[in-house]
Amino acid sequence: MAKSAVSKGPSGLSHNREAGESGVLRNLHKAQVAVPDQYFFANIYRSEGGQKDQKKKKQSKRGLFGGKKKAHLDLAHARELIKSFHNSFLANKEAVEDGGKVSDSNMSVAKMNDFRGQVREAATASDDDPNYLALDSIIRYIDIKNSGVMKDKQLILQDCLRKVGEALRAEGGLSMFHTTWFLSIYKDYLASFRMFRKGELDGVRQSTSAEAKEIARDLAKKQFEIPHYLLLVDKKTWEVRQINQYALSGGIKRSIHGQKGCTKQDMQRIFHERFGPEGSGAVKAGEVNEVNIIMAYSLLFSKIPMMYELVEHIKSAIPNLNVETTLLKEKINIGQKLCLLEIAIGTYQGDGSKDSQKKSFEHALGVHNYCVNVIKNNRLDKLPLKSEIYAHPFLKQAAVLISYKKTFKTDKKTFEELLNKSLEHIHVIKASAASGNPGLYKIAGHIDVYERNLEAILKRVNRDDPEDL
Repeated sequence: MAKSAVSKGPSGLSHNREAGESGVLRNLHKAQVAVPDQYFFANIYRSEGGQKDQKKKKQSKRGLFGGKKKAHLDLAHARELIKSFHNSFLANKEAVEDGGKVSDSNMSVAKMNDFRGQVREAATASDDDPNYLALDSIIRYIDIKNSGVMKDKQLILQDCLRKVGEALRAEGGLSMFHTTWFLSIYKDYLASFRMFRKGELDGVRQSTSAEAKEIARDLAKKQFEIPHYLLLVDKKTWEVRQINQYALSGGIKRSIHGQKGCTKQDMQRIFHERFGPEGSGAVKAGEVNEVNIIMAYSLLFSKIPMMYELVEHIKSAIPNLNVETTLLKEKINIGQKLCLLEIAIGTYQGDGSKDSQKKSFEHALGVHNYCVNVIKNNRLDKLPLKSEIYAHPFLKQAAVLISYKKTFKTDKKTFEELLNKSLEHIHVIKASAASGNPGLYKIAGHIDVYERNLEAILKRVNRDDPEDL
C-alpha cells in the first residue's frame, strides 16, 4: 500500500497537522465574531477571499467614468415602504395558499421585487453608507424570516444585525425605525444562536494550540452568557415595552425620532432646552417628551452588551448642566451595571463553588455601593428631592438587595448591615413623598413596596434563617 504524501516542516509538524490547527483557529475566530458582546463590532472575520471581496466592493462604487456611484433612492420614502413590504410579504403568501387576490393596499409580488431591487442597488452603490446597508439588511431579514430558509440563516442574521447596528451607531442613525428593527433581528439571532456548527467542536477539543485553548475557554464562558442576553430584552421588560410604546406613537413617528434619526447635536439641544439656563424645565401638555425618548434608547441599549459604545455616545451628548442631568447620566450608568450584574449572576448560578458565590456577592455589592455613592456624591440625602430622577438611586440600591437576596445571604453580617442602611435611605424618599411632593407622588406606592420587602428580608435574616429567603 502506498504511503500518504505528508511532508514535514522545519518544526517537525506535518503540514496536515498545521492545516488542521489553522482550520480550528479559523472556526474559533468565526465563533468569536458571532458572539454579540461588547466586542462585536471590533471583531471582523476576514475570509480567505477577503481581499478579492474588498476589491469588488471598491469597483462597485465606481461609475462609468471612474467616479463614485450615488444611490438614487429616497431613504425617507423607502423606510415608509418597509412596513408595506413586510405586510405584503405575508398577504401574498396567504393569497397563494388560499387562492385569493392580494389587497390593493399591499404591494404585488412584482412591486415587491422591484422595491427589493432598488434597495439592493442603492446599498451596492453606497456600500459605505450605513443607512442604505441597514435598509437592505432589513429587507433581507424580512425575506429570511418569512421564507423558511434555513441554510446559513445564522450568518445572514449576523450580517443583518451588524449592519443595522452600525446604522444606529452612525451619526444621525439613532431612530425608532432602526431601533425596533434592530431589536427584532437581535432577538431572533439570539433565539437561534449556535456557537459552532456540527463537528467543529470536536476539532476544537482535540487541538493542542495554546491560542486555540485560550479562545475556547473564553467562548465556553460566553456560551453561558448568551441565554441571559435574550432574557434582558424580553418583551415584558420595562425598557422593551417603553420603546414599543414610543414606536407606535404618531407624534414620535412624525418627529426626528421616528425615521430621520437623532444626531449628537440634536441630543445636546434637547437637554439644553429642558435643563439649560433658559430651558423650560418641564414638558408642555401634548408635546413629545424628547428627554424621555433619549433615556428610553439609553436604558434599552444598556441591556444589550454589543451596543455599549452607542450608550457611551449618548452619555457623552448629555451636557453637565445641573443635578438633574448628572442623575440622568447616573441612571444610565446604573442600568449598564445592572446588565453586567444580571449576566454575571446568571453565568455563575450553575456553579455552586465558594469562589463563584464570592464573585457573585462582590459583583452585587459593587452595584449596590455604586447606587449609594451616587446618593452621597450628589448629597441627595441632604437635598429636597424634587422629582423621580432624585429617587432613582435610592430605589435601585434597595432593588439590588431585594432582587439578589440569595446572593447577599452568603454573608449574613454584611447583608444585615446593608438592609438596615437601605431602609434609612428608603425613609428619606418616603418622607419627601409623604410631604406632598408632586414629583414623587407617582412612585409613592413603589416606595412602600420596597420598604415592606426590605423589612421582611431583614426579619428572616435576624431569625438566622437566610435559607428561607
